[in-house]
Order: sequence, then C-alpha cells, then structure tokens
Amino acid sequence: MIALKYANILLLLICWCSSTVAFTETVEENVYYVCGEEIQEPDCICENEIMTCQEEANYGKNFKSANVVIIKPNFVAKNVTFVRSEITALKINQILPGRESTVEKLVISARSLRIIENGVFDNFTSLKSLSLIGTYLNNITDAVFTKKLGSTLTELDLSFNEFKLLSSINFTHLTNLKTLNLYGSKFGKNVSTSNLFPQALANLETLNLGISGFEVLNGSIFVNLVNLKTLYLAGNPLTSMPTAINYIPSLQNLYLDETLITVLNNTGIKINKNLEKIVMTNTNLVSIQDCAFCSFPNLKYLNFWDNQKLTFIDENAFGYAKNGSLPKIESISLEHGNLQIIPEKLLDWKNVREIGIGGNNFMCNCSLAWLVNNIDDLNLVQIYGHPLGMRPVGEGYRGHRAYYYLARSRENNLECHGPMALEKIHFSLIAGNLCTNHTHQNEHHHQPVAPHHIVCYFLCGIIVFAIIFAAISNPLSQLYAKLRNPKTTNPLSYENSNFDADSEVVNNTENRFP
Repeated sequence: MIALKYANILLLLICWCSSTVAFTETVEENVYYVCGEEIQEPDCICENEIMTCQEEANYGKNFKSANVVIIKPNFVAKNVTFVRSEITALKINQILPGRESTVEKLVISARSLRIIENGVFDNFTSLKSLSLIGTYLNNITDAVFTKKLGSTLTELDLSFNEFKLLSSINFTHLTNLKTLNLYGSKFGKNVSTSNLFPQALANLETLNLGISGFEVLNGSIFVNLVNLKTLYLAGNPLTSMPTAINYIPSLQNLYLDETLITVLNNTGIKINKNLEKIVMTNTNLVSIQDCAFCSFPNLKYLNFWDNQKLTFIDENAFGYAKNGSLPKIESISLEHGNLQIIPEKLLDWKNVREIGIGGNNFMCNCSLAWLVNNIDDLNLVQIYGHPLGMRPVGEGYRGHRAYYYLARSRENNLECHGPMALEKIHFSLIAGNLCTNHTHQNEHHHQPVAPHHIVCYFLCGIIVFAIIFAAISNPLSQLYAKLRNPKTTNPLSYENSNFDADSEVVNNTENRFP
C-alpha cells in the first residue's frame, strides 16, 4: 500500500511537470521573433518602417497572436499589418511589446478574433489609423475605444465584422475621427428611425456603409454628421435615391454603385449646393427622369457607366432644356448602357471637358445626327473600359469598384446599332453626312437674326404698308363721299336722267303703229 501511495504521488508529480512544460511551450509558441537574420516560420517583412506579417506560403505556420518581438536593430515600425492571421485575442502588452509608441497605422485581419481586452490600444500613443477587418467581433465598448486612443485616432476600419446594431460600437471618445469604414456590416437589416450616428462623429468626413443591407435610407440617421463629405452606399439593396442625404449639407461625393435603383428622379430630394460627384455604376437603372439632378446645381462629375438596362434619359434631367439652368458638369460617363439616343439638349456639350458615351446601342437616325456629325468637335473620351477587360485597383475603399483606365480604340465603342443599313458603322465614317438636310433646316430655323437685318425688315414693312394704304385710300374716300351726299351724280344710275314720260309714251305708240 505504501509503495502504491508513493507511486501515485510520483505519477501526479510527473503529470504536473508535463502540464507546466506544455503551458510554457504554448506561451513560448505565442511569442514570435521576427525580422532577424534567420528566417522564421512564420515571419514578417520589415522594410522602410513597414512591417507585414502573414501566413507562410502553402498553408504553413500562421500568427496566433500579435505578441511579436522585432530582432532587426534600429528598425522603427510605423506601419504594421497582420494579414489573414489566426489571432484569437488582443491582450494588453502583447501587441508589439516595447514598440507600440512608434506605430501610426495598425491593421489586423483575423477571422478568429473574438476578444479585445480593455485599454489594449492605450500604449499606441501615435496611432492614427486602426483596422480590425473580418473578425467575429460584435461589440466594442468605450473601454476599448478609450479617450486616450481617441486623442490620436483619425481613421477606423471595421469592415466585414459581425456588428448588427449601430449601437454595438461605442464612438463616444473618437471625436477626432475623419474616416470610418463599416463596409460589410449588418446595420441595414436592423436599422430604425431612432438609429443615429452619434454627435461624437461630428468631425467625420468619409463614411463607408457599402453592403450593409440598407433597403431604405429615409431617416435622419446622418443628422449629426455635419462635416461629412463622402458617403459610400455601394452594394446596398436601395430602390430609390436615399432622402437621408438631405441631412448631410456638406456632402460632396455620393457613391451608389451596384444598388437596385431603377428610376432616378428628385422626389423628396432637397437642394444640395455642395454635391459635386455622383457615382452610380452597375445598377438596375432603367430611366433618368425630368429634373433628376435639378437639386444638385453644382454637380461636376457623373459616372453612370455599365448600367446595361439604362434606356432613357429625359432631355431636362439637368434642368437645362426647359428651365434654362446651365449645368456645371465637367465629366460625364454613360458608357456601356443600353441607350439608343442621347438628347442634344441634355447638356451644353461643348463645355463638357470629358464625355464618355461609348458602348451603347446607338440608333443612327436624325435624332442622333447632332452627335454623329459633330464627333470631332466634342471632347469624347473613354473614361471607363468594359468590366470584362478591367483590373481592380489595389487601393481605395471596398465596395467602390474603381478600375484602371483600359486603352482601347474608339472604333469599338462609337458605332451604329441601327438602322440595318448603318449597323456596325463607326460614327467617323458618316460624320457630317447624317440627315444633313434635316440638320440644315433646324440650324436655319434656330439661327439668330442679325440686328441690321431687323432694321431692313422694318423699313421694308413700312414701305409696303404705305403702298397698300395709297392703293386703297382713294376708292375708300370716294365711297365715303358718296355715302355722305346721296344726290351726287352717279353715272351708273338713271336717277337724274332727263326723260319725258309723255313723249316716251307717244314715241312708243308711234313705233308700234307706223
């Protein structure tokens, strides 16, 4: 029995030692020594004040924590990125320990991240930009986004997280924030009229709410964002222009790519004199109606490329055709739509610096003659290439599909799709010859009359009037005199003839009886 008792004690001691060693090894495994002379697995690249840590190729070892020790001497880490890591928790003093104070930008992409300790970023006294991308986080309190962090932070990226409510993120201390990226969140599915961005974000200038599930944005959700200049709403199932923009008086750039808007009008949209750019590409847009852009008198850039269902644009969409409002458009792209006709009176085309209209199904009839015949006089350019031939730009906000300019010849874009006799004929081959009689008549009809011609016409009119007056005045005066004196001799009557009634009878008798 005594031997058995000592054997059990020895076994417990061995197990305790084994667990202690295992724990120590686990802790050691979560400390990563990087950027040394010898390549580690995993490792980071440390160059020009930029440190990038990512999984080894072919599904090798990955970072399970941000507890990284930099071996490279004299290296200053200002821009630090953990790409597709397996970090599960961010703990105090375990994110670049001893190097926190120099970091200005920190990016952590980790699908497995679920836990953030309070005050974990307080040692990052120079931090201006923070990104926590693609995590399982569904709540962040002001104990994480502290006042100390808020004193330096100007950019925050929380894209592709699990936030279901706007109130799940406490922005109270982030009063210096200029840019906020919430792309891929789920706010829109649970939004209500009581949901507002807090007053703490009054200095915010750029907000990305792409693919966030918004079907309607008609409330005052943005009422506190008094300095917001750029709003991204790409990828939301919006069906109309969001009237919530009425509460953003400083708005300059609006992105509505890949939405479900079919008809564009100005219903419920108030005047915004600051809006300069609207990007609305790859949508379900069918029609742009009368005065659709009249609420934006200072609009300069309109990018509506790749709206393949777009068949109609009202000639008064900018208020130029009927209202006489001179648009300030400098660049317009209607490329790769389904337009047959572009209205001549839509814009003052010769004052537009960039005109992109290629890739539409143009019907080369007299309604389009103004464009075909003046192709060399307009600033026609290819602003965007077709999506099938484009490569995505590596920078910019998620959700906004920006693309490199794709150099292609004009011959592939500006050609007739009808009538049959002109099908696939490029504009340049018929320029100056399409409906020329119709065009000349219209030009003659609208040609202003010179001032000296007006004087000549006036004098000629006076002369003609004088001749006509002289021709009819004499007979009229005679008629007037006759009516005034009825006994005046009238050569056409027998009233004053000297006839003797008796002699007439005698003479008649004599004639009867010879």
